[in-house]
Amino acid sequence: MLPFFMHNLHRYGDLSTIEARRRLADDIGRTKSFWQVNGKTPLVLADFQLDEPGFAGVIQAIFNELASREGQQRWGEKSPMNLQHITALAKVFPNAQFIHIIRDVRDYCLSINKAWGKDMPRAALKALTLRERPVTSWGGESFGIALQGFAHRNRYDIALGSHFYWCRF
Repeated sequence: MLPFFMHNLHRYGDLSTIEARRRLADDIGRTKSFWQVNGKTPLVLADFQLDEPGFAGVIQAIFNELASREGQQRWGEKSPMNLQHITALAKVFPNAQFIHIIRDVRDYCLSINKAWGKDMPRAALKALTLRERPVTSWGGESFGIALQGFAHRNRYDIALGSHFYWCRF
């Protein structure tokens, strides 16, 4: 979702104006993702919530609203397609922390088939092709953990890195 709107920001004009930020926030709030979490109605923010200029300010306002509804101070955006745009996202959100969770490909294929009716062999190929891309395309600090068996390990084992999938600092 974020990459789509990043690519189409030219449609909104100068995001230093409240009018442009309002149009962008309203369009994002009408997307299926936000429509579903908002009781099947568009997510609409008040103008005072959109006080921060720019794309990052609009996204921050939207996710802050959703996080506050759950009593949370932090938010995360986990759309799978973000993997393909991690370099651009890092530029827009310079203080972001990226967590690359490597899911078992079999589980991913079953899930994507059930949710979207996608072809499982094609989904497997795509998942395996994309799983390494963030490491090679993004120049920031990064680390990853293979989650197989994660629930059966204690914090000390994980902190030692006994199950690190890849690591670069």
